[in-house]
Amino acid sequence: MRAVRLRSESGRAPFIVFEGIDGSGKSTLLVSIAERLAAESVPVSVTREPTGGRVGRLLHSYLTREYEADPGVAAALFAADRIEHITGEGGMLSMLGGGTTVLCDRYFLSSCAYQSKTLPMDYIIGLNSYPASLLMPDLTVFVDTPPEVAFGRIGARLLETGEARERFEESAGELERIRDAYFEAAERMVPASRFFVLDGSLTPDKLADRVMARITADFKVTEE
Repeated sequence: MRAVRLRSESGRAPFIVFEGIDGSGKSTLLVSIAERLAAESVPVSVTREPTGGRVGRLLHSYLTREYEADPGVAAALFAADRIEHITGEGGMLSMLGGGTTVLCDRYFLSSCAYQSKTLPMDYIIGLNSYPASLLMPDLTVFVDTPPEVAFGRIGARLLETGEARERFEESAGELERIRDAYFEAAERMVPASRFFVLDGSLTPDKLADRVMARITADFKVTEE
């Protein structure tokens, strides 16, 4: 069966990260891009952070307030989960090296944006300097959705699912702070040429069209 491989400047498969405040629509967009790439016979893997690994499961408990910890402990756990995600058996480096394009829902910019509420940005950037040195995104897609719209989506989702509200989802004002912190962290950590901001008010199809156009422009295509 024909396989279409995408290649980044480094020669390996691309690592593409999707970022945005909660309720931005980034996760829906990621799934749409994965489906489009798969339809074109591109090997693709979808992953997220926190992961479902041992450290990641503890972090999910922290986000839902089942587990309480000092913010510094939580920030260190996010960084540890990220390192394991990158280097562990079957982790992202392994997948990328094998020619699989990796789409990741959240990465180190999320840590900077969310955890800077209680910790200095410099501290969080320092914690993530090692995972960033191991694996930098070839492209970061930021879905820029108005905080009040995102907050409304979160509320609707919670009513539908009965889930508990997570930390950092308390108000539209908090989401606005997180959005601002995203842009500060991106300016400090991500080359501007690799930070792709999308208008989150666009329709899902238009968002996906723009990301696919950017992928086509940025990455080489080879057939096997």
